[in-house]
Amino acid sequence: MHRSFLLASLLLSFACNKKDNADADDSGIPGVDPSCDAAFALLQDNGSEQTFGACARQGIMGAFEAGGGETPDLREFSYIFRGGGSDDADCWIRWDQEEMCGRGYYPIDNLGSMKWKTKDCPGLPSNGGETISAEVGYASVWAYATRATASGDNEVIMQVVLHGTAADGTTVAGTFQFTELLSGTTSEVEGCTVSTGDDDADGYINVAYGGDDCDDTDVLVHPGSLETCDGVDEDCDGKIDEQLDEYPWYADDDGDGFGDEDSEVTACDGQQPDGYVGQGNDCDDTNPNINPTAEEICDGVDNDCDTVADEGGACG
Repeated sequence: MHRSFLLASLLLSFACNKKDNADADDSGIPGVDPSCDAAFALLQDNGSEQTFGACARQGIMGAFEAGGGETPDLREFSYIFRGGGSDDADCWIRWDQEEMCGRGYYPIDNLGSMKWKTKDCPGLPSNGGETISAEVGYASVWAYATRATASGDNEVIMQVVLHGTAADGTTVAGTFQFTELLSGTTSEVEGCTVSTGDDDADGYINVAYGGDDCDDTDVLVHPGSLETCDGVDEDCDGKIDEQLDEYPWYADDDGDGFGDEDSEVTACDGQQPDGYVGQGNDCDDTNPNINPTAEEICDGVDNDCDTVADEGGACG
């Protein structure tokens, strides 16, 4: 993809707050010292949860596509939340999105990343200074607007939910919002595809984006959907074909239409297991000539499975 862009430096204007750009730390984004509206929590796989303290500093970079007086479109974005530790280089969360196109859901993938470091973060377990990257997760941009100003800067308003889980099961999740001026020149950047979070338009958000739709490709699968006998969890409750009438099925190894009583399983009517039949009482499921409808012959064997051998004059 051809790109021509200029990363914009953060330009902050707060009442009673002098603009104060700080040196970049190992997160790679210049820091600033205003107040910041953000809240995050760290959830470990053992169930413990800790919240981050007040945001000490934040940093933002962006790249815009605009021209001819059009409203500037933010096409690339990086945000860092610094948690106020003794060293800003040791306590931060960062989100990078190579392709931005407004409101919607952006997965953590090859175009979007989320990473964090929690050494010396107040109230959080230290990870020894290691930078952790989320393997799965998403960013939900649920409020977004931009406008060009007379000064040549671009005002950006954004509210975001971040959720990322690392390989060790540790999850960092939270929200942030800002209204800031980002300075930069116009650039030609290709657009992107952003998910609504409800690709099948059934009114439920994909579980991958924090929702409860367990199959966002099927409009008939979502919470509250009618469960049918098809081997699918239509109502997304983690159970398959529940609350339906179930019937016994028996393994029919000899293919005579009758199964071994000891092999009984249950399933709804439309989910007959392969190799199973609805009739049991086969007293020898290795011989197709032995079953409840077989003719009794004089051979010392209970051919018709009535527990009696050679009855009814079978032997003359």
